[in-house]
Amino acid sequence: MIDSHYAFADLCRYLERESDDVNDAELECHLAACPGCHCLSDDARMTLQILRDPAMWPTASEAICERTIGSDADAGELEELLRFADRLATEKLDAADQFRSSLLAGTGESAETLTVPMSNKPTAGAVTYLLEEARLVRATIPRRALALVNLAVELAKALPSAAYPARQTFLVRGQAYRDRGAILVSLGLESEAREALGRADAALRQTPAAELELTLVDQVRATMLMSAGRSVEALLLIRRAVRIFGKFLDFTNYARARTMEAALLGYSVETTVANATVLNGVAVPELSE
Repeated sequence: MIDSHYAFADLCRYLERESDDVNDAELECHLAACPGCHCLSDDARMTLQILRDPAMWPTASEAICERTIGSDADAGELEELLRFADRLATEKLDAADQFRSSLLAGTGESAETLTVPMSNKPTAGAVTYLLEEARLVRATIPRRALALVNLAVELAKALPSAAYPARQTFLVRGQAYRDRGAILVSLGLESEAREALGRADAALRQTPAAELELTLVDQVRATMLMSAGRSVEALLLIRRAVRIFGKFLDFTNYARARTMEAALLGYSVETTVANATVLNGVAVPELSE
């Protein structure tokens, strides 16, 4: 009969060979006889392997360099971005006033279309406002969220070409299509989702330095692949997303990507992904059965 068990920290120290307090022979004998500690040892080994992944620890200098525009950037480019940010904030406030009463009406699950007063001049701020409203209800009222995003897409397509710098128009349009794809995935409408994500890709590739935005599109694709049981492809996408989100210090999406990665690694025990050491050049931690 086994009277005592090893703590998770003791097992980590044993695996890392960092402590003289643990008698290796005694511990190994215990692991051979104790299924509970053996399972905990496997968990400790997996955790340590994931923590050794450099993508888990982007350096501050790498992240800062990726987030800055660059020392050779034109000063006018920075000024243009700041002006657009100010304009977007103002337009979002105007959109809130314009749409508020219409959006409060008919908020049930059946509200798949929206009848709202359309301005003569669609704005990027109105698109952004509708996307933010859709995100608030996406988990609870997905059909309502889809209606909001569909309206945002129509506004984004109708943005006057001369109203904004081209890069900003394509950025807003790509974000609208990406959110549409994400909601369609959650509704199981994969064919329509693929089309929306393809349009998001096409728009975002018209903007410079769109790496982060394109990675968000890939995160949606990974969700779709995961639902379809295509774990290998999903894992490759999500591990790349982990690196990009870490590089840009996007902690919210970094945490989401890590959660998806953990789920995929769990699935991969059954699909043999976890037994591979490298998949297309991407290291995958080995997991014990």
